[in-house]
Amino acid sequence: MTAALELTGISKRYPGVHALNGVSFECRSGEVHAVLGENGSGKSTLLGIASGAVVPDAGTVNIIGQELRVADPLVARRLGLATVYQDDSLVRELSVAENLYLGAAQRWVAIAGKHEWAERLLSSYDLDIAPDSLVGTLSPSQRQFLEIVKALATEPKVLLLDEPTSSLDLSGVEKLSGIVRRISATGTAVVYVSHRLPEILALADRVTILRDGEGQGTYDVNASLSEADLISLMVGRPIETEYPAKRQADIEAAGVAFWATGLSGARFHNINLHIHRGEILGFAGAESNGQRETLRALGSLEAASGHLFCDGEELRAGGPREAFDDGVMSLSANRPAESIFAPLGVRENMTVQVLEKFATGGVVSASKERERASALVDELSIATPSLDQPISRLSGGNQQKAFWRGVFCTHRKSF
Repeated sequence: MTAALELTGISKRYPGVHALNGVSFECRSGEVHAVLGENGSGKSTLLGIASGAVVPDAGTVNIIGQELRVADPLVARRLGLATVYQDDSLVRELSVAENLYLGAAQRWVAIAGKHEWAERLLSSYDLDIAPDSLVGTLSPSQRQFLEIVKALATEPKVLLLDEPTSSLDLSGVEKLSGIVRRISATGTAVVYVSHRLPEILALADRVTILRDGEGQGTYDVNASLSEADLISLMVGRPIETEYPAKRQADIEAAGVAFWATGLSGARFHNINLHIHRGEILGFAGAESNGQRETLRALGSLEAASGHLFCDGEELRAGGPREAFDDGVMSLSANRPAESIFAPLGVRENMTVQVLEKFATGGVVSASKERERASALVDELSIATPSLDQPISRLSGGNQQKAFWRGVFCTHRKSF
């Protein structure tokens, strides 16, 4: 089987960060090839170089046997490669049909007929999305599928998927898996980046492991390859040494940290729950059954009636700022719109919610702020060339660590 995408000796260094070091990778026609690694391991950089969006310092990229001589996404697309990024590239103010038309390779589609064309395209993938809907009104999962269909409208020979299931529930993952299997069966090469190990083992033919910007080998996905094997290859040690198993008795003895009583709002009613210290509580259910709205209400991101308590005290009425001050922090699934300040630097995103901790008489001490931010970068292994690097230029995982874990570690009461 020939290689549809071949990367040889790829290296990329940013100031203070060696993102990739001599990585070679190939994906064959009709193959689903997963790329796996911890946050900051180089996955997004590898995909960026393959797509022409990032200039490598060394190495070559070949798409369907032709070298990508210049780093240009349009050139890569002409060679037959399409990319679906973790953060979509949709225009929120335009309709679904207009977004599909903008991304389509089939420019012969008449503008007047774009609605009917988009409807046929969406129905061919069994997606119940109205072509005339504004993209800004869609749910995160609907936008994710729309981004995928927009890429498929170019009829690519190579498809790169960067964390395509990050905003999908179980039924959405199953639908996406069906689409991936369908297009790979027609000969399309699919490069699949995900942190969800079960879906990689269920979907991929092979998996390549990255660790600290270096390749750790490519492995066939078969019955002998387990989740524990993948984790050990990713982190370089057995997972038990990093995260020892919790004892239920210890969790219960730690006491209840947060609880909700009679919580009701849009799409949910009379929710009662409690969470012990050290416990992780999961929400399950098909999409649009209220779990997203419930979770947002728990963090005061969405209006609701009922009562919320943290550390034995009822949360004050208000919004996420009041909830944060009372010990509850929320991280939205819509990270670019609700969780980060994209133009600002890593330091500013880490400290923006807790600036008072570095202030005296209303004046922020820049040295104290930078000292704490620098310590967090080291503590959390955030891959960034500097504290002033715009957070939008970090990988999705490093963005999340910089904002969420940075605030968490600075504001210890939050969880």
